[in-house]
Amino acid sequence: MTSSPHHLIPPHNLDAERAVLGAILLEGRDTLPRVVEMLRTTDFFVEAHRTVYETMQRLLDRREPVDLITLSEELRRTGMLETVGGPGALALLVEHASIAANLTAYADIVCEKAIKREAIQEATYLTQLASKSAGTARSAAKCGFAWRTSSSA
Repeated sequence: MTSSPHHLIPPHNLDAERAVLGAILLEGRDTLPRVVEMLRTTDFFVEAHRTVYETMQRLLDRREPVDLITLSEELRRTGMLETVGGPGALALLVEHASIAANLTAYADIVCEKAIKREAIQEATYLTQLASKSAGTARSAAKCGFAWRTSSSA
């Protein structure tokens, strides 16, 4: 028996996400601009990782250091520290840190998984749109063509 696509876990790699965030914490704010060029907040699968990454970017924007102490304090100040799993979760990120030399490869993995999730989400939307009625099938086909054209550019 095969699983329904609605029950599949979307593509993601938690180890790569942790490695990216941990490397930023270890390497400091000089590493974050490289990652920001590659990854959006929404590229992270885990909501806690999104919050951590967004907070790191806020620290960078304010020209503050991006390390375990400043990140913890900013998350505490905004009431988000426990939401991301507390100090233990942040320490775990540092444990999973990659060296800066591997950071690009890990960020590529996170990005690739995010692109796959977006494609699945778009395909699901188009499937739902096409199955609603014959009148919207043309709209779905046109949307699908527009999506394929824009994503391949």
